Order: sequence, then C-alpha cells, then structure tokens
Amino acid sequence: MGIKTVVIDANVLLALIDRKDKWHPRASKLAMVLKKNNCQVIYLDCVLNEVISVLGRRLEERQESQSFRTLLEKLEDLVLESQMNGCTQMCLLSMAIS
Repeated sequence: MGIKTVVIDANVLLALIDRKDKWHPRASKLAMVLKKNNCQVIYLDCVLNEVISVLGRRLEERQESQSFRTLLEKLEDLVLESQMNGCTQMCLLSMAIS
C-alpha cells in the first residue's frame, strides 16, 4: 500500500497548536494516527493564512497576545519549510517579528 496524502484544515491545525482549543485532544489523537500510518500531511497556503489570522484574533480576544510568538513557533514546527511557498514563509516571519 502506498503513502496516503492528507490535507489538514485550519480548524484541525488551530486545535493542534492551541492547547486551550476544545478540540485539541481530538486533533492531537488524529495527528498521532496520521503519523502512525505514515501519512503525508499537506498544509495549504490558504489554510496557513487562515490559521495565522484566526490565531491572532483569538489570542487578542483572550488578551493573550504575548502567546502569539510561541504558538506561531509551534505552527512552524508542524509545517515543513518545503511545503510552504515564499509568501507564507514571509507572513509567518513578519507576524513573529511584530
């Protein structure tokens, strides 16, 4: 059997990086299952952009903006650089700096 390819949606990705997300336990379990089954995970640029936007707004609403950099680093750890185009890399980098 060949490698299975899976595209991760923004809601799953947000739940993976934000432990306070109510879906974090399920998203973590899904990530473990995907890894166990040697699935190739794809992160689309539009999904990454949505995650960054929602994450920023969510943290601001919770008055936890200081956590943005830490969660952004978790996002970067999850997503391999080879899967991101230059625009998304620049978005991640510029938001991390500000």
